[in-house]
Amino acid sequence: MTEGINKIEHSNLKFAKVVVDDKHTWKCNLVTKDDDDIDTTLDMVRDVDAFMIGDLKFLSMMLGEENFDGNWCYLCQLYIDECELHDHKHIDGIRWTLKKLSDQAVKCKSSRLDGKAYMGVREKPYFYICG
Repeated sequence: MTEGINKIEHSNLKFAKVVVDDKHTWKCNLVTKDDDDIDTTLDMVRDVDAFMIGDLKFLSMMLGEENFDGNWCYLCQLYIDECELHDHKHIDGIRWTLKKLSDQAVKCKSSRLDGKAYMGVREKPYFYICG
């Protein structure tokens, strides 16, 4: 799943007119941005904007924070008791980034952390959008 998500995010869509059984039709493939198999006179190449949609439990799983809910803030690195809400605005600690989540996952795996030291992170995020 991780490989597929990242391939879509870091590729383009190439639409090409082809003839199949004497019928004109369209073919669509994922291509890299510097693919040599693109004929700019015949092919239409479009950037892909990937979106991930799901409930908070699904999104936390995709970020490597599975089972954090109820104990950890999903936006920052604070335990839920340390996190404050004032007038429905989140007053937070250090915000999570994909890099910080990945670093925390490596730290958790290599250091045999337990309890609060995990900070709700179980594994690396399933995708990267900046690399």
